[in-house]
Amino acid sequence: MIQKDGGLSPDEIASWMARIREECADLPELPVLMAAMARPMLDGSLAKWKPLSEPGYCFQLLSKWRDFFQNNSAFDVILETSWLSTIRRTIVNDWDPRDCEPLLQVLEIWGSVLPDDLLEHRILDELVLPKLQEAVSIWNPLTDTIPIHTWLHPWLPWFGGAERLANIHDTVLQKLSTCLTDWHPSDGSAHSVLTPWRSVVSIGAMSAFLNRHIVPKLGLALQQFKLNPASQNMDAWTWVMRWADLIGPAVLVNLLEQHFWPRWITVLANWLSQGVEARQRGDHQSAAQVYQEVGRWYAGWKGQVPPECMEYASVKDALTKALAMMERAMRGLPPQEPKPATVIDSSRCTSAGVTASRNGALATPLVAPPPPTLRKQVEQVAAQRGLTFHPIPNRMFEGQQVYRLGQLHVFFDRNVSFLFDPTNGGWHPVSFAELMTKAEY
Repeated sequence: MIQKDGGLSPDEIASWMARIREECADLPELPVLMAAMARPMLDGSLAKWKPLSEPGYCFQLLSKWRDFFQNNSAFDVILETSWLSTIRRTIVNDWDPRDCEPLLQVLEIWGSVLPDDLLEHRILDELVLPKLQEAVSIWNPLTDTIPIHTWLHPWLPWFGGAERLANIHDTVLQKLSTCLTDWHPSDGSAHSVLTPWRSVVSIGAMSAFLNRHIVPKLGLALQQFKLNPASQNMDAWTWVMRWADLIGPAVLVNLLEQHFWPRWITVLANWLSQGVEARQRGDHQSAAQVYQEVGRWYAGWKGQVPPECMEYASVKDALTKALAMMERAMRGLPPQEPKPATVIDSSRCTSAGVTASRNGALATPLVAPPPPTLRKQVEQVAAQRGLTFHPIPNRMFEGQQVYRLGQLHVFFDRNVSFLFDPTNGGWHPVSFAELMTKAEY
């Protein structure tokens, strides 16, 4: 049974253990005896073990041994001496933390027989954690070709989450922040590097990191983003929208409010003014072309805004203002509304109203009743002219009900009518007068 190198094979050791347990079953000292005999036999076998390439070596043997011992503490002593010394030597001398899988396989195989204290403290805290800390300390984000999350994140389940690895994660973020000093939003690699950390680092820490190192540069990219309806380059917009999932809708909406919507409204106003001027010259064809192009431009930009941002007040306000400007322009009015007149003192109006009432005249109300909606106006005029007007069942566009008006398809968005053009399959805004004229032909 003795091998040439002086050690016993795993099967031979198991046979000896079974024989001793059977022949000495009545001895009170049996557990101590078996432990004393097992260790030298095990040392001989483990001397040949290479855990990283043979993770399951001797596992079946030791699993059987655990059944032979009536006292678990005796078995634990064997693990903490013979087995652990081999693992310690392997982790300290042979294991590269950037290749985590071999050691993880060892722990996955042996985890079922390891005492909690041995696994948690003697292996993870005393051996694995220092090696990870050392590897992170020399990690260079600019030159290392192996993404760091691929060799750090697999340890999260073993350490019970991110808390015990917090110091390591802080070091990672600190090193990444240094690399972002000269970063430009056109470089998408930063997003790829940070995305795996979204669910690992605390929300507060990640938000602080992004607000300090990423968001200001996204704002600058939006500031420098040129709005050109004639030939729009969307690169900068794409750079910013790439970060929507990490910075969150609230931060993105704030960036748009500060650096995009004001300029967007200005471009829209200037463009609509061209249509108004053409209409004033009597060039209705050019005016209609401007309004159609503006409508497509508006719809295109509305579709560029992430859906999760659409319910924010500043986004709604910008889009509502744009529609109101389009509606004014199609009526031949300047796109931008004039500043409201000075509010009249209500007390003075009240006294005048009371005097008029006493003289038998009807007092003028201080607040005019709201005008009917455009849809209601279309409905009323269609009824007067005998035109069909009704909602088309199950037909929606961008969340708005589509209606049939005569032979036309139309929908209404914040008091602006959009007409379907079957020649190109698109929708474009039309004035009330133009809509009713087309409906009769």
